[in-house]
Parts: sequence; C-alpha cells; structure tokens
Amino acid sequence: MKKYILKICLFILIFYILDYGLSLVIREGYKKINLGIKGKLNKLYYGNIDEKVIILGSSRAVCHFNSVVMENIYKKSTYNFGIGAAPIREHHFVLDTIIKRGYLPSHVIYNIGINTFGGEGRSASFHYIDQQPYYIDNNMLRYIIKNRGYRY
Repeated sequence: MKKYILKICLFILIFYILDYGLSLVIREGYKKINLGIKGKLNKLYYGNIDEKVIILGSSRAVCHFNSVVMENIYKKSTYNFGIGAAPIREHHFVLDTIIKRGYLPSHVIYNIGINTFGGEGRSASFHYIDQQPYYIDNNMLRYIIKNRGYRY
C-alpha cells in the first residue's frame, strides 16, 4: 500500500512540475508576440507605453487611424490600441490600465461606432481567451476586473 501511495505522490509531483514548466514556457511565449490583439495586450501589460497620443476604438479605429499619419499631424508619438468588435467598456479598460500604470497621454482619441454602446461584441472571448495569460501574473489586471465587474 505504501508503494502505491508513493507512486501516486510521485506521479502528482511529476505532473505538477511538468504543468508548471509548460505554463512558464507558454507565458514567456505570449510575451514575445507583438502583432494583433496579443501584441497590443503585451504592450499594455509588459511594454513601455510612452506614446503621447492613444487611439481607442473598435475595428474602425484599427483600420481608419494610421499611427504614422497621426504622428505627422500631432507631431507626437502615437499608438493605436483599437480592438476589433470591442464595446466601450473594453476601451475604458485599456485606458484605465494605462492610467493605473502611471502614464497619462496628452491626447486620447475615441472612435465611437454604431456597436460601441450596445451588445457584448467579443467581450466574453476578449476577457477569457485573450486576457487569461495576463491574468495569472498581473495583480493590476485582477484588481481592475474584480472592481469593474467584468465577467468571464
């Protein structure tokens, strides 16, 4: 019986070590992505946000605002944090996260479209699938989600 319990404990220990190691590899891999939504979220949580003009909005903000053109207009560095099919609470989440990190941009451009205030958009997937790797090791994200009432 002792051998059986020892084997079970050893199996659980090996499984835990493999799970922890794989989790670390996946999280580090996520941090290296710099394109698309994951790239924007990496910049939001791990990057150095020093742009003076921040663009927020749905896919219209992503497609219609070119950061290079905006930099030429404003003569200030610009970053487009637009996320496709995102309702306004997700834009607020991004801006709130930027401000909680201690950065206050000089200009914030909100692109407001027909679906900005209605519906869930891709809200459920945004907060569960896209945010999950960051939720594990980001105390600020957990705080914001718990205090703002975001749900999965």
